[in-house]
Amino acid sequence: MTRHTDATLRAALRPPIKCLFAALILVACHDGPLTPITLPPPPPPTVTGTVTGTVTSAVNDNPVAGAEVRIGTAVDTTDADGHFVLPNVAAGSVTLRCTAPGFEAFAAVITVTADGVTRDVALTRRAGSEIGQYALYVPADVDTIRGLIVVLGGHDTRWIATNSPTEPVPPSLWHLGQSLRNLPSGHGLAILGTSLVAMSNDSSSDEILQNAVRAAASSSGHPEIATVPLFLYGMSTGGPEASGFAARNPERVAGLFLKAPLGIAAVTTGKALGVPTFVALAELDALVNNAALTTAFEANRAAGALWALAVEAAVSHDELSVAQHLLTIDWINAIVELRLPTDRSDPLREMAEASGWLGNRATGQAAPWATYADDRALASWLPSQTMAEKWEGLMARRRIETFELGDFALYVPAGVPVVRGVILALGGPDTRGFATGKRIGAPIPEVEASLQMLGQEFRTLASAQGLAVVGTSRAAMANGPASDTLLFRTLEQFAVKSGRPEIGYPYVLLYGMAAGAPQASGFAARNPWWVAGVFLKVPLGVSSVSERAVEVPTYMVLAELDAFVDNAALTTAFEGNRGAGGLWALAMERGVPHHSLSPLQRQVTINWISTILERRLPYEPGWDPLGGFAPMSGWLGNRTTGKASSWATYSGNRASASWLPSQATATEWEALVAAPAVTLSQKSAVP
Repeated sequence: MTRHTDATLRAALRPPIKCLFAALILVACHDGPLTPITLPPPPPPTVTGTVTGTVTSAVNDNPVAGAEVRIGTAVDTTDADGHFVLPNVAAGSVTLRCTAPGFEAFAAVITVTADGVTRDVALTRRAGSEIGQYALYVPADVDTIRGLIVVLGGHDTRWIATNSPTEPVPPSLWHLGQSLRNLPSGHGLAILGTSLVAMSNDSSSDEILQNAVRAAASSSGHPEIATVPLFLYGMSTGGPEASGFAARNPERVAGLFLKAPLGIAAVTTGKALGVPTFVALAELDALVNNAALTTAFEANRAAGALWALAVEAAVSHDELSVAQHLLTIDWINAIVELRLPTDRSDPLREMAEASGWLGNRATGQAAPWATYADDRALASWLPSQTMAEKWEGLMARRRIETFELGDFALYVPAGVPVVRGVILALGGPDTRGFATGKRIGAPIPEVEASLQMLGQEFRTLASAQGLAVVGTSRAAMANGPASDTLLFRTLEQFAVKSGRPEIGYPYVLLYGMAAGAPQASGFAARNPWWVAGVFLKVPLGVSSVSERAVEVPTYMVLAELDAFVDNAALTTAFEGNRGAGGLWALAMERGVPHHSLSPLQRQVTINWISTILERRLPYEPGWDPLGGFAPMSGWLGNRTTGKASSWATYSGNRASASWLPSQATATEWEALVAAPAVTLSQKSAVP
């Protein structure tokens, strides 16, 4: 047993004694019975769960590494596979947030349980973003960028990346920006624009651009942008720095396009010679010295530089024609395919000068390097046959107006900057004569002379309204989709051959004679969105129209003494189309046979076509739809009385009346149906 001293014992007893005295005092002071003290229960344990998931791109489900995922104070960063884990998240309704460079911020409310929850996140790419004086566009469906288009100009080019101009932009330039953003996603190209204009052409500006590229790589979630090849597009005052950067940093530049540049850098040695470059000058440029630029181009070519030069006719400094627009896009596509390596770690692919084509700037003709017969040092160098043909087309606008392609011929007025539509003539005779001025093939000399006059009037109309004329020797084309395809393909080939790319997707005015009329009317019935109007002269047959085709204005002229076609059947077909709501007119010219073309009919033809084109063709081809006619806006011709009146005041059966687009065309219709019988010599005076 342990022994204690008195002092030790007193010290041990002191605390209990104090507590006893305190309790006695409380009891003594309390008047009533004692209430037991109840302590609150301990709080229940906090219920938590673990949130896991994978962050991917919404477009292609590829994982997004480095994304920050957060719920309250719980934060995780996704690994290379896009996985994240957030442990110990309080159970209940919570908000999960996710951010990643180059993507839109994500937020979603989820419910967490003790068993945990899996919640995957799909992020949407942010297409356009501004970085100070720069703006970047990254296609939403591209995960790995292979090249960067840097646009330098006399104006702020950031809008090309953001699609949000800060000042009015010419429609043609706006469409180029749209085309750049729509380049095939397989190319993997991003776009960088800048508010810096007229940059000094030196190494300090190069470093500014390099820093902008690195900043874009960091902010976009595409670190590869910092090292990808560049495509430089330099306009006006942006041209000197664009060409200078390529000369000083050729290992980084895949290609260079200069539009009306104020200056170009000299390239004489090393890899700079191997950077494919296209210089597009404007014939009417009042701001730059085309002669000095041509001299600089020739010096670079003499040194072996892979450069091309084209001077576009009848355009000024600020103009961007459809032809140059499409050539620019095609050139970028060609350089991407030829220069970008399959493995991003590899250098740019080099191109041998002897592998290309050479364009003679005096003749506008190109040939393979090996067979080129003139001075190679002065010729434009093109990377492929396709680009050589497109260069020929752009150069051809300066000289050539008539082009032949097998059974077809094309006329394009040299003074027309952009072709707004095509008069497509199909016939029994050889309608190539409408384009070339050569013999058309009418069996009667007087009719041949009158057709020649009509062809001249077509060509004059083409100059006035920005049109082309296409004719063919293919008589009696089969009326069907196969013939439609042939016509479309021919127009595409003419677009390349003539350097008028807008001809490849044109609005057409069909002129169908005799055996060419069935295909003319059938083409319009099957492709009404491409057809501004149809004029049918003594057709061997016509198609029925319905739906959109009823909106195509159509004029049919029959010959009273026609021995080759069934006028009664054609009249019945006309009435069927009018009954369906077709905007059709029918005129029976008195006293004339099948082979005839009176001066009055020529006048009716040209004026009716002019009226239709003025109303229906949009200002800029390819971008806007055809204009339309409301039936009630027209005039109606009574085929019994030969009199016409406005829709509102017409008192006869509208469903059988001839529909005319204006009072002037209605007056001419009255004159044609009332024309007295005339002799053949009176109908077609020899010019």
